[in-house]
Amino acid sequence: RRTPYIRVPTTLMGYVDASVGAKSGVNFLGKKNKLGCYLPPALALLDRSFLASLDARQLSNGAAEIVKMAVVKDRELLGLLEQHGPALIEHKFQTIPAAATGEASDGVEAVGEVVGVGEAAPSRVLFLAIHTMLQELAPNLWEDSLERLVDFGHVFSMELEMEVLHTEKLFHGEAVAVDMAFCTVLAYVRGQISAEYRDRLLATMRGLGLPVYHPKFDEAMVEEALYERVKFSSGQKIPLPTAEGESRLFNDISMDQCREALALWPTL
Repeated sequence: RRTPYIRVPTTLMGYVDASVGAKSGVNFLGKKNKLGCYLPPALALLDRSFLASLDARQLSNGAAEIVKMAVVKDRELLGLLEQHGPALIEHKFQTIPAAATGEASDGVEAVGEVVGVGEAAPSRVLFLAIHTMLQELAPNLWEDSLERLVDFGHVFSMELEMEVLHTEKLFHGEAVAVDMAFCTVLAYVRGQISAEYRDRLLATMRGLGLPVYHPKFDEAMVEEALYERVKFSSGQKIPLPTAEGESRLFNDISMDQCREALALWPTL
């Protein structure tokens, strides 16, 4: 605490998520990240050439946090992930060969628009992931407000991570993806999104090599997660998708709705 430091992320998770925030945390009494402190780095140095050293699972792990930002607030980012997700993982967020994009190599548009070839798509995806995260975190860096869209995928996943901590190697991003998949189905059950959009989101996560279901994500886990959420966040304040690249916080999620989503989820 209070020790100035420079952050140089070498994983995709660190690049798009941890490098942007101010928090550090440790597990305590069987709960995920219950102790920690807030201290932003004096400097964060981002070099995506580090990502070329990662295996596919580590890249998928970090991609979950990119999906999170796409779903909650950026339609352009979501479109890029839908179109280029598998190629981004295959080519490790480095230059994508033109043949992998299905577009002419001279068809790159200006940065700021949806682009799809060569250097442009990976750079744009990483930029948007960090930019949207900063938009959400900067006004509330010390979390004076607990109404956070960036909690999408982080309501139920903490319980799942602790449940399997000693029995299997489940990465944080994989647990987040399972949480996002469930919340996507829950949003559909509640009538907030269409079946078509639900299936698109699940397909996008699958295209990035992410799990979209876990057998230990059950009713008891959901009930415990909701209890913990209300206790520590002074209400549910659960982010759910409402439209393409849009989301809202909700405080009226019932266990009946969760049970319906849990029943439908494995069939999708």
